[in-house]
Amino acid sequence: MKPRIWRIQEEHTPLIPEANAILDIQIAYTLPWVSYPPSTCRVSIFQRDEQIVVVMADVPNNRGVSVTNAAEHIAEAVMSLPLLQEKRPDEIVWIEHYSQRGKYGDTEETWNKVELKWEFREDGWHVAAGVDPRRQRLNRTEVSRLLA
Repeated sequence: MKPRIWRIQEEHTPLIPEANAILDIQIAYTLPWVSYPPSTCRVSIFQRDEQIVVVMADVPNNRGVSVTNAAEHIAEAVMSLPLLQEKRPDEIVWIEHYSQRGKYGDTEETWNKVELKWEFREDGWHVAAGVDPRRQRLNRTEVSRLLA
């Protein structure tokens, strides 16, 4: 069962000022098997030539499941957006982002490329069950290069 996006709100401050997102939204989503409050994250979609890059960013007001713990579920939900319905998810670069955080801003910004194993079923694309996402740390320069 896929997670359900129940609210989409447009973002107005660029996540990465040097790159133009073709879609920049904050989504609220629920995971059917989790009793936490609804989760919130920012999703920014970039396109360079034929390459699509999706950045899933944790937001300070998220009271639900973190982006790290829900990356594969967020990715499945994002694949249902009209903009991506004709795309293959394994051709998309998925990135997880946390801005500088901590009570005093003492935890630095992080970027991770998230590799997901996908399979196609009757109702669309799903992340393969039982296969944990693989993460590769990126720095801001590497992310900018992916988007430029």
